[in-house]
Amino acid sequence: MPPDGLMGADGMASWYMALEESNPPPPHGPSRANYQFDHVIHQVRHPLLAIASAAQFIFSHDPRPRIYIMQNVPEIHLKAHETKLDITSQKFLLAMRYWLHWNLLAERSAHRTIQVEQLLEKIPELLGWMDIKNTQMNADKIPKDTNRRSDYLKNETIWTITWEQMSMLEPTLCLAIAQLAERYGYSTS
Repeated sequence: MPPDGLMGADGMASWYMALEESNPPPPHGPSRANYQFDHVIHQVRHPLLAIASAAQFIFSHDPRPRIYIMQNVPEIHLKAHETKLDITSQKFLLAMRYWLHWNLLAERSAHRTIQVEQLLEKIPELLGWMDIKNTQMNADKIPKDTNRRSDYLKNETIWTITWEQMSMLEPTLCLAIAQLAERYGYSTS
């Protein structure tokens, strides 16, 4: 398929695929422009884990993904009074807005939404939905720790955040995140 030739029978997984068109193009990998997928699965991750990870990794290290997000999702920009917060709080606010708005973008084009924490147990259901004959697989052999922050941030303490901390940063945003998380099946208590 254009623009990059044959993708392969297994498709692909990329958070960049949430946007149909983007300007600038994604910094790593292709955009969804010019691709058409028969099945689109929106994978979600628990907001407390995803937000802490995004704050520490996306909004703290390589600037290209951060620039890509901020140019394509203006809702995440900091407000003037928020620029006076400490840098860690600013990164958490950006990550909170990113989790909310990026998931809303991704679900627009998705046929199904699945918690990444339940992905392995949902594989037979997904294969049936895609009309793929269930091939023999050993789920126990699939690694559960791919792309861990600790693999990339060897000398840093892993950041965490709580619902209370998010509520202190921005109560209305925290409520919107909690409501979306509950819709995705996560507990927020």
